[in-house]
Amino acid sequence: MEQIIQKLHHGIKQSGWASYKPLKDELLTYNSKDLIVKLLDTKNFRYTNVRSLFTIIPELWKDFNLDDWMYIIRKVDRPTNYRLYIDDGPYF
Repeated sequence: MEQIIQKLHHGIKQSGWASYKPLKDELLTYNSKDLIVKLLDTKNFRYTNVRSLFTIIPELWKDFNLDDWMYIIRKVDRPTNYRLYIDDGPYF
């Protein structure tokens, strides 16, 4: 799982969020819930808004229920001021 996270980080640095698409099949081979927790807890993605991951590859989370999301929320160790780093402006 560490290798795929490194590939994602390297790909984002090189070509932006579009780098998720070529890695889709490899991402889907992992347990999605654990992958998301591990990804959000890594240093490189700690202050990153990973909304693009969820919109580009909805197969990662489409079968999640509320319990799955609660598990992710409780497991991910985000800073208390994390919301300050997200620009939630209008999207058209």
